[in-house]
Amino acid sequence: MEPSAISAHQSPATVEEAAPHRLSSWIESRPKPFLLLILAAVCLVYAAAGSARILRYGSTTALIGFGCAQQVCFAEKNSQVLPHPALVYRTGGYDGQFFFYYAAELYGGPASSLDFRPLRAVRLGYPLLTGWAFRTAGPEALVVVMALVPLLLHAAAIWLMWRTRGLFSPMSILLFALNPFSLKSFLLSTADGMALSFAMPALCAAFALSRPIMAAASAAVLLSAAALTKETMLASTLGCQGGACMAAAWSFVKRPNSGDRGSAPSLRAEGALILGALLSLVPVLLWWWKADFHLGLASSRGTLPFLGLVRYLGHPDAVVSGRSFLVLILLVYMAACLICFYDFLKSDSARMRLILGVSASSLACAVGLIAFASAEEYWINFANIGRLFAAGVPGLAAAISQSPTLKRHALLAAAPVLLLTPAILREELFRELLPVDIWN
Repeated sequence: MEPSAISAHQSPATVEEAAPHRLSSWIESRPKPFLLLILAAVCLVYAAAGSARILRYGSTTALIGFGCAQQVCFAEKNSQVLPHPALVYRTGGYDGQFFFYYAAELYGGPASSLDFRPLRAVRLGYPLLTGWAFRTAGPEALVVVMALVPLLLHAAAIWLMWRTRGLFSPMSILLFALNPFSLKSFLLSTADGMALSFAMPALCAAFALSRPIMAAASAAVLLSAAALTKETMLASTLGCQGGACMAAAWSFVKRPNSGDRGSAPSLRAEGALILGALLSLVPVLLWWWKADFHLGLASSRGTLPFLGLVRYLGHPDAVVSGRSFLVLILLVYMAACLICFYDFLKSDSARMRLILGVSASSLACAVGLIAFASAEEYWINFANIGRLFAAGVPGLAAAISQSPTLKRHALLAAAPVLLLTPAILREELFRELLPVDIWN
């Protein structure tokens, strides 16, 4: 029988799975064109969104978010490092300006004036990887590099997922490539997209490398980089620890269809990942100590779990706002977490249990992070709460690739996330412009 044929006696479930299977087979037979197509789509989307903002405001510095409000004017306080000309938002700007100021400070600029130094300094990755442009060619070059470096890291992460395409399905690669959270981070010059571009390859290394020690060491380096870029990506670190602990405990106590109490190779892989995730915390905690930061500074901005979401649902724009997509995505994260745990309990494969355990644990950590982001400043602003959802993308990408249940409904699980991307594009093209000034 031809691969594409479906016989009359096949069950509805088999028929439902046939089309995605044929698509995956077609892509696997043409891997390079698929990669080029994905990268071209990413370039097109990011170029369209970035160009829309730059052309509408008339300046490349519109991506940075320099701001000056009546209460405080950070653009004026850091005027020594501003590019010329610089577009300055009268509404106060956004977080990208603080990464710019701190990057300049790290590479020879004057001491920067920041809104909350411990919180800004702890997000070291973005300014560290871009600030060299300030020293080399000045603030104008830094504006360009702050856009290019996150985009290049995003493309590199896509390439690594493609290289491990036996682990990540085409749908999961598409989910990561066109996820709206990295796009929004690119448009605001924030660290979330870059941190996600470290966290996703960490899972590639943890699951794809055959030698446990090499896999754990590579994952540890990438998890450290992710957490040092944005502390919310500790969800991936804790997800690796929690999932590996779950898999190790299950392998040791009860191996399905087996009379022994554990598999030495699987326990080595799980133990190595636990150790790697723990070691990844060492540089993170050391830098936090130096920057005088601790999680209490961030957790103090939340209250009861989901209180911010409950308050938001009472707003008049709760249905028509883009934040309604986020509510749906949160439900997807919760459902995917439970499904992965269910498949974890049913799996007979030690490797599959490790992947499913990490996926479930990562999604649970992401849901917990979102749940406790209950201060008014989060849900009142799409960008503020939307950035926290980036922490769930690695777990969801792994889940729709490896969960036997979610594989059959990968498009349904990914759709709420992917549909937010054209909504962001539409916003960039048609929303009302904010009041700005051009500083020469």
